[in-house]
Formats: sequence, structure tokens, C-alpha cells
Amino acid sequence: MVVFMNHRWCCGNGDMDIVKKIRIVVVDDHAAMRQCLTAMVNAAADMEVVANAPNGALAVELVKEIVPDVVLMDINMPVMDGIEASRRIIEFGAGVEIVLVSASFSEYTVSEYVDLPIKGFVEKARAGSQLLNAIRSVMKGERYIRGMGDLKAVG
Repeated sequence: MVVFMNHRWCCGNGDMDIVKKIRIVVVDDHAAMRQCLTAMVNAAADMEVVANAPNGALAVELVKEIVPDVVLMDINMPVMDGIEASRRIIEFGAGVEIVLVSASFSEYTVSEYVDLPIKGFVEKARAGSQLLNAIRSVMKGERYIRGMGDLKAVG
């Protein structure tokens, strides 16, 4: 396998197949968490972090400029929270998938985003084991909900 310019070329049967990497923006107000999530994503052969942001307002601007495949979005942030940023990214209409990644979720948090077309949710405590699965699932159009009893409120 050869990696060049954000693409992988695979030679299984002598043919060259081009597989585009999943392009991701990481949004979290804690620099250490952004670094941790970036390292986890960049360790996967099929995805890469193309930008990161410390708040939702900057995330919205980056998404409009870069148009990634997936945004890993914290919820509780200064300037603009992850719920409002997610709404604006969805309104932008570029088909960007959103995976909410938060330290804590409550019934209030769930009710805030359950009506949005967000397919992914992972608690930060579980991010190490489930983050990459969440990204791959939402890219296939599947829901990936893990945390708070797997959010029984989400049907």
C-alpha cells in the first residue's frame, strides 16, 4: 500500500484501487483532548485529521472552508457550543457527518440533539475503544450511539 496526497493505493490483484481517506475536523475546547483525538484518528490508515478548532464558531467556519467528511464535536464549549455548531453545519448542507464526543451527557443534552440528523455519539471515557468505529459507522450511514446506557431515549 502506498499513501500519497491523502489517498491510498492498494494493489491486491495487480489493479490499483484509489481509496480516499476519511477527512476529519476535531472540535474541543481542551487542547489536550484535541491532541488525543487527533492522535487516535491519525493512527488509523483510513482517516486523517485535516483541522481542529477550540470552539463551535471556529468549527463552523472551518467546515465551510474545508468541507470534511466528519466532525468530532464536543458539546460544552465557550463561544458557541457543539449543539449550535452542529445545527449550523447541518444547515450548511454539505453532507458532513457529526459525531458528538462529550465527557458527560444528560437527559437535557440528549433532548437538545435528538432531533438533529446526528448519527454518532461517544462518551470521551469510551473514545479510545469506540471512536474509530463511530467514524466508520456514520460514514456508512449507520447510527453509532455509545454512552449513558446507550442513550435509551434515542430510538
